[in-house]
Amino acid sequence: MLNDEAGAVTVALAGVVFAVLVLGIVIGGTGQVLAARFQAATAADAAALAAASATFRADPYEEAVRFAEANGAHLVSCECRPDRSWA
Repeated sequence: MLNDEAGAVTVALAGVVFAVLVLGIVIGGTGQVLAARFQAATAADAAALAAASATFRADPYEEAVRFAEANGAHLVSCECRPDRSWA
């Protein structure tokens, strides 16, 4: 028997476990980034819809700020122009 190979399976198994752990960390980090992206998009959409619906009854900017903050976001800018396509 060859005694040179004693423990080779342990080393290989340790390498596989390490690779699986690294892969899990990468996948977990990617999931967190995607979740943050979708949360930011949802907050932006909610703020835009709030500003659009408040155009005739309240201050659109204040409504957008309120909805953005309610969704955990910070409003950077808001431009509300009247729609001139109505007859």
